[in-house]
Amino acid sequence: MPKIIDFGVAKATTQKLTESTMYTALGELIGTPEYMSPEQAEMTGEDVDTRTDVYSLGIILYELLAGSLPFEPTELRKAGFAGIIRTIREQDPPRPSTKVTRLGAKAADVARARRTDPEKLKGQLRGDLDWITMQALEKDRTLRYGSAAELAMDLQRHLKHEPVLASPPSATYRMKKFVRRHRLGVSFAAVVAILLAAFAVTMALQADRIAHERDRANLEAQRANREAERANEEAVAAQEVTDFLVGLFDASDPRVALGDTITAREIMDLGAERIEAGDVAEAPLQQARLLETMARVYQNLSVYPRAGELLEKAVAVRRREQGDNHPDVARSLSRLGWLRGAYQRNLEGAGHSLLEAVAILEEIYGPNHIETAWGLYYLGSALSFGQCANGREYLHRARVAFEDTLGAAALPVSWCWNDIGNSFWDTGEYERALECYQRSVEIKEQLLPSDHPDLTTSASAIGGLLMKLGRCEEAQPIVESTLQFKVETLGWTHDHTASGLLARGDLYRCLGRYDEAREDVNRALEIYRVTQGEEYELYASGLHDLSLIALETGHFSEADSLSRVALRTIERTRGPDSAIMAEILEERVKTLRRVGRESEATTLENRVKAIRARQQEQMQARCQLAN
Repeated sequence: MPKIIDFGVAKATTQKLTESTMYTALGELIGTPEYMSPEQAEMTGEDVDTRTDVYSLGIILYELLAGSLPFEPTELRKAGFAGIIRTIREQDPPRPSTKVTRLGAKAADVARARRTDPEKLKGQLRGDLDWITMQALEKDRTLRYGSAAELAMDLQRHLKHEPVLASPPSATYRMKKFVRRHRLGVSFAAVVAILLAAFAVTMALQADRIAHERDRANLEAQRANREAERANEEAVAAQEVTDFLVGLFDASDPRVALGDTITAREIMDLGAERIEAGDVAEAPLQQARLLETMARVYQNLSVYPRAGELLEKAVAVRRREQGDNHPDVARSLSRLGWLRGAYQRNLEGAGHSLLEAVAILEEIYGPNHIETAWGLYYLGSALSFGQCANGREYLHRARVAFEDTLGAAALPVSWCWNDIGNSFWDTGEYERALECYQRSVEIKEQLLPSDHPDLTTSASAIGGLLMKLGRCEEAQPIVESTLQFKVETLGWTHDHTASGLLARGDLYRCLGRYDEAREDVNRALEIYRVTQGEEYELYASGLHDLSLIALETGHFSEADSLSRVALRTIERTRGPDSAIMAEILEERVKTLRRVGRESEATTLENRVKAIRARQQEQMQARCQLAN
């Protein structure tokens, strides 16, 4: 039976429908918003043509593929008339494969209806179907398919494994499609080519063997001798490592002989001492590798001074054995510089080590090699931790080198964008930081499963940034899903779960849901009280959050008391001139002024200015030394 599909408002394309003048009242939205094109939302009718139908067909295709509309109807209509128009005209929807990722529990039902599972469904949508759908949904109508027929033809090309018009013009992509269409012929041609190449190589080798048999025999003998020597050296080194590792667990420690227990940390300390004492001195490079391995373990346990000592000795061993300009020396310097900058906040030491590492790698490999890219990345990240302006420059250079060697959609590229975003956050450029974080997440969504910790970390940063910008409604699903992931993977008693509770507490305070905010912060404080004690920076941060809730709900005395306790803790844990000290003091100034204690407020305000000035001087000094 006939059906009427309401995309919006019909319009004649080749002739007038009537001699009468027909128009829509100004400001009246005619049509279904969820399926309406941007030019229809303009409400002028001037640019409405067959490409408007293509847009609406793209919406239907999107719904068929992802099981959901690009813009959720409830959220779209909640925005009101002006919000609906703005969303349709300006906001780009996520790709269908990305939309499936964001459906959460509903993704399983959507995939089941399509006789597959969520991961396979995302894989099926990536590539052709994402490209076709998004070209149909282009905001600029001149970039869409010209007609529904062109859209249908591109879908047919996809089904026939032919190159689609919506795909990037990649020779590799077109070659893959050609091979898939002509598997039998390509396979036969490949076999023939391989046989011909093998025959040619065989004949060449045979001729060479006949002409140089004696020389070849001598070379083989020499090579065999060298291989035997190398194998013997590797066997000795392997035995040394085995003996060393087994020795860590024997009863040489007198406490074990007496029946006492020994902790993993004590075993590590014993192993580090033996390496430094020269138990593997006959294989110095093996000693350097073991020193770096032990340093990495200490770093993961947050024992940064010990990790630094071991890395410094590894660098010294490699310099002595391999010279100052060896790539292994540069890699060890990069590890040492990263530890100094990211964990020990020793920007001067980090800058010296990392700049030397980059200079060595550029001399050996050139500016756009993958090894040089890693050196630049570590240098840029370390300097960004110290809020040095040139850290961002090195990160961009690393990003370009990674893109040249690995492609634009590689994980190291996403890490560069993330750290560039961090640098913008530190300088208060929140919109630019958000743009960088979103670029990072777009790459990670293509390469990582939806529940990967790296994606969760990036999402958490975006949620925090949106709250900084006052966009709390946008931040809410991100903050809540991040906390849910932490609870599911770590449980309710882990420090990371506590940080997620603090973030949700900030969200609820931003939304004016003060009782829920107070409950989340108190729960986080209880976790920190058990795991870290009350002399802990994040515990003080939680007290500060409670003081803000009290301040915003009119409990000025409680806010004053809580901020005092938070300040004392921060002063003991981070020092009197830390950035978080200045932030809490600024909030305390607001509290004092609300209760009429203007004199105290002015005194604290001057103290904040002094702290900010000293921080700026220290930062400039650190950055100058690092360079």
